[in-house]
Amino acid sequence: MPSNKTPRPLEKGDWVYIFGTGERGIVEKVMDDGERVWVRIPSQTDWPWPRWVHIPSMRIKRVRPPKSPKPEITTEEALL
Repeated sequence: MPSNKTPRPLEKGDWVYIFGTGERGIVEKVMDDGERVWVRIPSQTDWPWPRWVHIPSMRIKRVRPPKSPKPEITTEEALL
């Protein structure tokens, strides 16, 4: 049974998966009626700044945001 729903267009703040590199990033700007996007890829190393990619929207797909890491308990007071 075909679905009548159309996919929601990409918006600023959406998390996306980049097919060519396998990286995930956040849409920062949508251009040309959704045909091109600027994506900010958070650093996975000790480098403090993200990387920016300009990519056609057909080479990415929307994904869920990553889960937040659980806070690390470091003191005995936090265990009480």
